[in-house]
Amino acid sequence: MPDATDFDLEGGSEVRVIASSKPKVNWSFIIFIIIVVTVGVVLVFQKDEGTKTKEENLEKAADAFRYIDEEEAKLGYALPPGTGRIAPHWDFVWSATTELSGTVLEIRKEIGDTVKEGEVVAVVANKEIQKQSKLNEIAIEQAQKRLEYFESKKTGVEHQKFSDAVENAETVRNIIRNKLEMSKPYEGVTVSSVEINQLNEELSLANNSLKQANANLESFNRKTDDEIKEQQKILDSLNHERELILNNIGNLEIKAPADLNVLEIHVQKGQIVPEGGKILTFYDPQQVIVRLSTSYTNFPNFDIGRKAKIFIDADPNNFYPGEVTAIQPLIKQNKNNFEVIIGFTAPDEKILIGCTAQIEFVKEK
Repeated sequence: MPDATDFDLEGGSEVRVIASSKPKVNWSFIIFIIIVVTVGVVLVFQKDEGTKTKEENLEKAADAFRYIDEEEAKLGYALPPGTGRIAPHWDFVWSATTELSGTVLEIRKEIGDTVKEGEVVAVVANKEIQKQSKLNEIAIEQAQKRLEYFESKKTGVEHQKFSDAVENAETVRNIIRNKLEMSKPYEGVTVSSVEINQLNEELSLANNSLKQANANLESFNRKTDDEIKEQQKILDSLNHERELILNNIGNLEIKAPADLNVLEIHVQKGQIVPEGGKILTFYDPQQVIVRLSTSYTNFPNFDIGRKAKIFIDADPNNFYPGEVTAIQPLIKQNKNNFEVIIGFTAPDEKILIGCTAQIEFVKEK
């Protein structure tokens, strides 16, 4: 029989509910539960698959990095190569200056030449010698002009004046001589003694005038010769003084401070330089570097002491061993780049300042 259950209601009435012994199945609820469970299983499966895929990708990436590291270790290079320029190390550069202002008389070296400590590389005339030289040039010019003037006097107007006086005196004397010759008695004609005495007196005066004219001419020539000789002595003395000046008397010799190479020549022959002015700059050939500019994206990969191979473009088949000695920013030139300084382990005379070089960085093992 079916089970009966009594329920009391308000107002005192009762209701009896009779339930069947075989309950009715709710298929809608069951289907809903099945769907929920199925979706949950799918979601859990997908989540597990996603986690598994991510872990597999990470593992693959790790394998790739390990592979790259292994390959780099085999090849020996960890950074991309770069192009740099050879330069002297800034701590090993010296400049030779002049202690006095003056004119450059000699430059005895060329860029790249090797110099020994104490070797004279340039000669500068100091200011005092330069002043003396200028005064000497002026004195020589004036002395030369005076010499030319005295030499011209021997054939000039003054000389001609004295020569004319002699010629005129000779002419007068000859005229008087002719008159005396004509005053001699001939064919019975006589000349008074008074007239003859007068002609003799005139002849005597003419001879005296001629003698004085010759004396004046000789005196003029002698004086002119003495003036020429004296002026020639003055000119010779000035020329000798000039030779002393040109023979570096009192000049300043610029000497090399050590065994170095010439990096730069700042002046040329004949140029006037002030006190303290640079003449030449030297560098130590054993302290040369390569300056390499590279992007800041490479900054984390650089460290001091990293080994490198330096291939000079002028001799690309050979390389020099080197290492990173400094890393510094390029504030003025390029804010996006920084500069790597690579030092040569064993530099030689083939390394020329200003040449370009290819750098290959070696990975530390």
